[in-house]
Amino acid sequence: MASLSSVRYKLRMEPKRIIVGISGASGAIYGLRLVRAITELGHPIALTVSEPARLVMREELGIETPHLNHPDFLARIFDAETRTLITYYPKDDLTAAVASGSYPTKGMIIVP
Repeated sequence: MASLSSVRYKLRMEPKRIIVGISGASGAIYGLRLVRAITELGHPIALTVSEPARLVMREELGIETPHLNHPDFLARIFDAETRTLITYYPKDDLTAAVASGSYPTKGMIIVP
């Protein structure tokens, strides 16, 4: 078991992520552009996408994606370099690190 000091060190050394949630109103393109812009600046992102957002991506942007938990979901939206900075959390994963109030972040952006 890790000591408390080693856990604290790890938390200090890991880069804090910007949480991005894409909710599914008619603005999915803005969420995708935001993720690309933030990752181009080298900032890591914790991303979650709602099912309505996936549907909006299909209807408005022509992006056909499998269900949100499918391994190819991010590959159909972002290039390989962008994906290296994204940690994806399915919307219904209540055990995800990002679901904790103690998850260290730089901030949170919810995109309609």
